[in-house]
Amino acid sequence: MLANGIVVSVLYALIAVLAVAGRTPDGEPGMAAIAPTILLVVWALAVVVPSIAVSVRRLHDAGHSGWFYLFSVFGLGIVTLVLCAMETSPAAATYGPPYPQGYAPGGYGYAAPNQGYGPPPGQQQY
Repeated sequence: MLANGIVVSVLYALIAVLAVAGRTPDGEPGMAAIAPTILLVVWALAVVVPSIAVSVRRLHDAGHSGWFYLFSVFGLGIVTLVLCAMETSPAAATYGPPYPQGYAPGGYGYAAPNQGYGPPPGQQQY
């Protein structure tokens, strides 16, 4: 979402600058803003499906139906935002396990049993 916000902001700024800089003597925006406008439309079309998919997945993790995403379509996006911000629910298992059977995710928060957060025994800490 951060990368999407940055890209959209840069494209909007570029459109505004080129529209003002390329004004015709009548005060109409020039043709220079067409290319970044096309880029903005292509970017929006490229990220719309993944954005919806991530939102629906988060709604499922919070234990809600993905159909609640339609609140944002009808102008009630704050409802969807509040539902997505809720804590992960045990009811989320009705939409499938959080990860496939037999797969143990690694990384922060998924340490092996009896393993602390420091370096493994025998490894020198710098």
